[in-house]
Amino acid sequence: MVKKVQKKLAVRELVGAMKASKMAVKKHKMAILKKYINRCATLIQKLWRGHFVRKVVVTVHKRIGKFHAALAGLIKGWRVRRIMRTKEVDMRVRQIRDFENELIRGGLGDSLSQGLVMSRNNTVYKLIHLISKMQE
Repeated sequence: MVKKVQKKLAVRELVGAMKASKMAVKKHKMAILKKYINRCATLIQKLWRGHFVRKVVVTVHKRIGKFHAALAGLIKGWRVRRIMRTKEVDMRVRQIRDFENELIRGGLGDSLSQGLVMSRNNTVYKLIHLISKMQE
């Protein structure tokens, strides 16, 4: 009787071990399948992105590239016109015109005209510096 009970317990342990082994193999296969599916999805996405870049993005860049320089020029011109309408720039331009008008009139001594030329050059330098600062 004891031997029969021991055999039944041994059979149960063997069946339990077989079930556990089968579940471990199944989990291992599922993990491999999951890795395979992720690898395939990554490969498909990589191929799609490459196709999209070659067919769409490159074509758009080629079309835009022709107009890129013209567009950059338009933007730069718009910025300069906007800057030239400011009060500070207008004041500097008026100063330069005043210096030029005084130089054209003449009538001043040689040392005063040299001072006007230096003041005019200084104002032009400040205007250029102001415009470059405003463009930033």
